[in-house]
Amino acid sequence: VHVHISLPNTDARRAILQRKLIAMPGAAHLADLPAAEMVVSATEGGTGADIDNICREAAIRGLREDISLHELSERHLSAALAVHPN
Repeated sequence: VHVHISLPNTDARRAILQRKLIAMPGAAHLADLPAAEMVVSATEGGTGADIDNICREAAIRGLREDISLHELSERHLSAALAVHPN
């Protein structure tokens, strides 16, 4: 038995990203900013796992910059996108 699951469309990728950012400490505010929309556009043809990897990379970059960081910035999200282009 083969089950085909299609790749998420723009709205689905936006929803995946918003849920991921809202669940991440210090990242919920990014869900409505331009960098989030940039991630949605850049992940065309990508999976939810791709979006998850970008979010994790943003968190890692933020913590490398400041281990006591309490809030991620658009800069962290943009830098993570550069590392994990689709």
